Amino acid sequence: MMRHYFINRYLRWCCFSIALLSFTHLTNAQANLYADAKKTNGYSHQAKRSLHEVLSEIQTHFKVSFVYESAVIDGKEIVGKISYSNNVEKTLNAVLIPVGLKYIKVNKSTYSILSTSGSQSIRKEMGALKADSSADEPVLEVYSDQATSPISNSDIDIVVKGRVTDDNASPIPGVNILIKGTALGTTTDTDGRFSLDVPNADAVLVISFIGFVSQEVVVGNQTDINIALKPDVQQLGEVVVVGYGTQKKASLTGAISSLSSKEISAQPVVNVGQALQGRIAGVSVTNNGAPGEAPIIRVRGVGTINNANPLFVVDGFPTSDLNSFNPKDIESVDVLKDASAAAIYGSRASNGVVLITTKSGAHNKKLSVNFDSYYGVEQAWRKLDLLNTDQYIDFATELMTNADIYKNETNGTDPDVVVGSGVPDRIELGGLDQPINSQTSQTFRQTNTDWQDEMFRTGRIQQHKVELSGGSAASKMFASMGYFEQEGIMLGTGYQRGDVRLNTDHNVSKRVTVGQNFYIAYDERKVEQQAGGRTQLQHMFRSSPYFPVYNPDNFGGFFGAQSVDGSDPENPVRIALQDKQNQQRLKLLGNAYVDVKIFDFLTYRFKAGVDYVAYTQRSHSAAYNTGGYSNRAAALLNQNRQDFTSVLLTNQLTFDKTFGKHSINATVVAEQQTNNFSQVTGAGENPISNDITQPVGLSKLSFNGDRSQSALISYIGRVNYEYNGKYLLGASFRRDGSSRFSPANRWGNFPAVSAGWRISEESFLANNDIVSDLKLRASYGVTGNNSSGDYAWISTISSNQIYQFGGAAVTGYTIRALANTDLTWESTYMTNIGLDVGVLNNQLTLSVEYFNNRTKDMIISRPIPLSFGYDVNPFDNVGEVENKGYEIELGYEKSSGDFTFGASGNISFIKNEVLSLGEEGTTIAQGDWYGDNLTLTKVGEPIGYFNGYVVDGIFQEGEAHPMQPNARAGDIRFKDVTGDGVLNAEDKTNVGHFLPDFSYGVNFSANWKGFDASLFLQGVSGNEIYSIVKYDLEGMTRLFNAGTAVLNRWTPENPNTNVPRAISGDPNQNARASDRFVEDGSYFRIKNLTLGYNFSSPGSFTAGAVTRLRIYTTMQNLLTITKYKSGYDPEIGNRNVSTNGLTTGIDYGQFPQARSIVVGLQVGF
Repeated sequence: MMRHYFINRYLRWCCFSIALLSFTHLTNAQANLYADAKKTNGYSHQAKRSLHEVLSEIQTHFKVSFVYESAVIDGKEIVGKISYSNNVEKTLNAVLIPVGLKYIKVNKSTYSILSTSGSQSIRKEMGALKADSSADEPVLEVYSDQATSPISNSDIDIVVKGRVTDDNASPIPGVNILIKGTALGTTTDTDGRFSLDVPNADAVLVISFIGFVSQEVVVGNQTDINIALKPDVQQLGEVVVVGYGTQKKASLTGAISSLSSKEISAQPVVNVGQALQGRIAGVSVTNNGAPGEAPIIRVRGVGTINNANPLFVVDGFPTSDLNSFNPKDIESVDVLKDASAAAIYGSRASNGVVLITTKSGAHNKKLSVNFDSYYGVEQAWRKLDLLNTDQYIDFATELMTNADIYKNETNGTDPDVVVGSGVPDRIELGGLDQPINSQTSQTFRQTNTDWQDEMFRTGRIQQHKVELSGGSAASKMFASMGYFEQEGIMLGTGYQRGDVRLNTDHNVSKRVTVGQNFYIAYDERKVEQQAGGRTQLQHMFRSSPYFPVYNPDNFGGFFGAQSVDGSDPENPVRIALQDKQNQQRLKLLGNAYVDVKIFDFLTYRFKAGVDYVAYTQRSHSAAYNTGGYSNRAAALLNQNRQDFTSVLLTNQLTFDKTFGKHSINATVVAEQQTNNFSQVTGAGENPISNDITQPVGLSKLSFNGDRSQSALISYIGRVNYEYNGKYLLGASFRRDGSSRFSPANRWGNFPAVSAGWRISEESFLANNDIVSDLKLRASYGVTGNNSSGDYAWISTISSNQIYQFGGAAVTGYTIRALANTDLTWESTYMTNIGLDVGVLNNQLTLSVEYFNNRTKDMIISRPIPLSFGYDVNPFDNVGEVENKGYEIELGYEKSSGDFTFGASGNISFIKNEVLSLGEEGTTIAQGDWYGDNLTLTKVGEPIGYFNGYVVDGIFQEGEAHPMQPNARAGDIRFKDVTGDGVLNAEDKTNVGHFLPDFSYGVNFSANWKGFDASLFLQGVSGNEIYSIVKYDLEGMTRLFNAGTAVLNRWTPENPNTNVPRAISGDPNQNARASDRFVEDGSYFRIKNLTLGYNFSSPGSFTAGAVTRLRIYTTMQNLLTITKYKSGYDPEIGNRNVSTNGLTTGIDYGQFPQARSIVVGLQVGF
């Protein structure tokens, strides 16, 4: 109790501290958002700062604008005291003279910055631009270190107006617009608009802004010029997010791939993981169920039989529950794939690290409001061909009759005399001509229910989001509010989420910065029910077409299979409407930080954060009676409540300094993260009413609960060294201590080293006009995986165990698993070699990677004999897995006038192999299907391959079948793989695998004037699917509805077929695990197509209120080409999470991907 008291007090203290920091920070940010924090005279700054930063401050202070070419101020820095006088010209002289620059006063609020040699030729430049001057010339004053004479300009004949936007049609304020060869120019206002007098039609406008590609436009006969600036990929890509900081992309030695906000928000998806699909080489994403179900994400293959999920870090906080995050809040996603990048996260980085950075405001930017909304519909893109009523009756009769003949034959009865017919009474005894209920004359024979039409629907999908962002010189802020809903294409499914975000940063002083990120979301998911252990899709295609959906004569109003039907599928519509399970989740993720710049090269950061999740699952299954197999006398209620709290405390010191040609960046971190989890579950029955959905007045009550805690303490160090921009070295080390392991094995060490050579910076390539970037890099290191559970190393007490004492059953507690104090981390040894190439000023880029990841000491559940006295297998470190392969990423960008075009693609080749499972001969079988395991993991093969027999044709009449004594003509002949003359389990072999040989993604984008288009293609090749759906449609083991493929079943009149005969009971085990049910799972998808139009001047018809207006339409999963024919969709995940991925690729009838189309509107104010 005392321990819990201190933990709770500590948690409250952390939450209070974060709340206090956030409140203080937010108050300061609001007070300073649109006002300069340093408006008093005499403000000084002794630090070295870029000239661009200083000019931005002066611009804000005096409310003036500066225009200049980037090359004029690039690389110039201001050192020493900067004093603001009452006069902007004096302040400019004090700043510009020491760096060899002057200014020109274009008008009362605009100044042009130029080099000291610029003013000497101004008269000549202006005269050349306009030969015939007049007497009325506007004054253009030139200033340097002393007063100069005003220079007269000639008459201006052309007034050019226009607007500058980004590639999203958002206005860009502060863009420099200069007349080429002069110092004349202007800047855009907050709406991105400008107006400039030019001397003649030959004038060329130079449009430039930091972070964007500069453009030159010939005025010609244009008086209204609208320019869309493209992001400068080379500039924007200079800095990428790495663990505990950022790094110049040119200096990277590790394997890091990034995804931008634009690419993430292009797709109407609920989860950022879904947006990653096909976008990053080496990252596979498999959608895994109904709306709200998290996808399966794997980085560079499946590295373990244990938990193979990557670590997700949001704004520096390791977390999960990606469904709770709004993808449109995300600024970038960076995936750390090798040890040099990921080892900084130590014991949780073996499966890769996904860093998610959310949006923030911008300094010196007016408050902007953006509204983004779309609405659309989605449908299933494929339906299966099932038997209709007449076909089903014929099929059922033959299926059951063949079974009767076989039984009589094996019992020594004349096979031509049918005794004890198994044909259902409703079919055999005329029941098909009876009315389906007392209130209609419609008979069963006249009924032809399409269960797919009854269950599938056109579902709506919508998202609405409002963003506010802006900032002053001292503060910046980003806030958003969003709502998302996906109704689901099948009854009984759906997902919705509401969320709010507030991110702020504030410079308290020149040495201290504070900030916070706060996010809260509430989501609710309707979960697909699986009555009888079968998916809803299985109930759909197993249900007889002569079954009606409803029967008003029955309690509950639904029809259900009767004994006279000889079949027992459950009514899927009844399940969807009466058996309800809702999952509700409240997530709060907040963190706050304080940065203190001790010296210009040394910064200390303290960060504290809380991740809190409150989860409730409510289940209500109504009472009903169909008069047949399926009945429920009392309503069942179940509630499960869970609380999870994680507290993170980080102390970080960063050193960053350049000594001549030497640059050093070093980081040391001390960090602690604690996790607390608790849950309580209650269940009972309500025999009185279906209308009471809360747990009151229940009978047969049961309660259970659980609580767990864990902690991780880490010490981290990293150093990156760069010499002359050419030679790169990096090293990192992390030491983790985890409560998940015994004291003797609690600490783990995770080092990594890397090196790089920027060949393009060598003198022999210095003047090369083709190669703009060429870098060779390599890394090696160790990462870990501690996903063993909080108490896997000790024996814990298990409740609700029944034992016989004195002839009576007594409930008690017992120990069910052996302790293993030797349990320790999984360790993955990573090798990576990469080559980065850029040509034609990085217009064309190429990145190639080779990797080899070897995981040792896998944490798996090790089988032990029941004679040991324990029925739960303990965890142990056994086994070794290797993933190796290649990744290629290619990009191309081209602009020509108003037209811009971009293309990018990636492809990954990965080979997975199990190298060891401990003792020789050890195997792991999973995917139990009627006593037959469908997957096997063993040495020399990939993880979880499909294990089955090989089909060798169909027995024809007169053929012998000594190895299959129960076979008859029309049954499947299986291959004797071992050649020993016996058909047994030794003949099962690798018949397929869920991992593809390669996966790929290709993206095209284009912009022309206001129009934009993007096309995203994605696919996989070389993987297989084990189709339980095909088993249900063609297995013919017992009476259910089937697919139309059984119309081609073997009969004496139809011997040339690959579909065996129909016989209930399947005496030859035609439906045993075999390659009969394995299909090619390769597919190619037009994943996304987006078409949009940006209105060039929305303010002209909205009284200036609207700065941006775009309409668009997006189509998702527009086309799928695949050889997988028996199922609904080739993208098959893992139905059973308890198998740790060892049943991935088995299609039990999982929820299919939907084809959607949405129409959207984006408005900026």
